[in-house]
Amino acid sequence: MIDLPFDPDIYLFGARLLAWHSFFAIVGMLVGVVLSVRLIRDRVPLDRGYSIAAWAVGSGFVGARLLHVAERWDVYLADPGRIVAVWDGGSSILGAVIGGFAAIAIIGWRTAAPVGYVLDAVAAVAGVGMGIGRIGDIINGEHHAVACSGVPWCVRYTNPNTLGQADYVHPAVAYEMLLDLGIAALLLWLRPRAAGRQPEGRLMWLFVILYSFGRFWISFLRLDPVVFAGLREAQLLSIVLVAIGLAASLYLAVERRRAVSATLA
Repeated sequence: MIDLPFDPDIYLFGARLLAWHSFFAIVGMLVGVVLSVRLIRDRVPLDRGYSIAAWAVGSGFVGARLLHVAERWDVYLADPGRIVAVWDGGSSILGAVIGGFAAIAIIGWRTAAPVGYVLDAVAAVAGVGMGIGRIGDIINGEHHAVACSGVPWCVRYTNPNTLGQADYVHPAVAYEMLLDLGIAALLLWLRPRAAGRQPEGRLMWLFVILYSFGRFWISFLRLDPVVFAGLREAQLLSIVLVAIGLAASLYLAVERRRAVSATLA
């Protein structure tokens, strides 16, 4: 059993600065941007790479906040002013993924960048940034989970200011962190084998499938509101994303087979 004594906020000279959630989200985004730009610098100039990254971060941030608000609409409906209080934390990783990848596709296409190549590179390191961001979630404890017993890693939150639970629960966001880092390790291993092979974009869809699949099952350990058929909003969205990812991957596989056949003909 593990006791987590952390205050959810960072203080500077006695004044509240920001939530740990926000701090690690920022660090995770910065790490993701730097790693992504380094991976694509052989085909995308640094200035264009950072421009695409800036749009991706902005869109990912907006998507993360909007989906978080949608997931907890009952809370924000009672106090609409909190919708823009991003310094208090509160975001959805799925929203960030959707917003970030969409921005990369649109801006990359408009700037004539190799969109599939860029998306694959970003997908390969996205899990690193997301995993770092999850550290803030673990500290804050705002994502409540089901009761835990019988395993040594059950956690409870003991700080009087905590947003977490006082009873021992599953560290669901820690499971998500392991999922993020595991996907990153796999895709970074696959990337040298996939880079430059047409059609590009397959790693991005593999990321979408793996993350959405993992998030679907981990969500059973979270106490997010049930919205339909016993499932939570993130689970319903995960089902849609897995279906889209499988369809897109099948399409790319068919296109690759056609390209190989045309080369051999």
